[in-house]
Amino acid sequence: MPYIRRVLELAEPDIVSDGLWALAYITENSSENAIPEVVHTVQVKTIMKQTEKDGVRLSPILRTLGNICTGAQEFVDEVLKSGAIALLSHVFATSQDPGLLDDACWAISNLANGPCRQLQSLIDSGLMGHMCKLIMWTCPSSVRFCGGRTRR
Repeated sequence: MPYIRRVLELAEPDIVSDGLWALAYITENSSENAIPEVVHTVQVKTIMKQTEKDGVRLSPILRTLGNICTGAQEFVDEVLKSGAIALLSHVFATSQDPGLLDDACWAISNLANGPCRQLQSLIDSGLMGHMCKLIMWTCPSSVRFCGGRTRR
């Protein structure tokens, strides 16, 4: 994990994106120890900081955040504190890429599968409304990612 963190500190968007994809795959397909290691070693704020770099892909960021949200509540809280709701709102406001919207819906479904206060924050942000509109009218394939806290 320290090596991936160093990769994320580089300026080259293609290399950073590769590091983010590695995190997405590690948190999706690895043991239960992978998520705590990513949260503690790489840190969610470091992952979120990559959204500020031009040319870095959002899909692996959204997938990694969604995967982290399949873990313990303390890790979900880290995702929420990092500004994930604002990122997801930005994706819904600016993207028409079905794959990116699928990734956003999947991350939201994992965030929604928590305590009432967590779900309420998603409702208050308007994300649940965006997701419902997307599912009903524009992107039926997103329905498969709205089942709850599961890995892809």
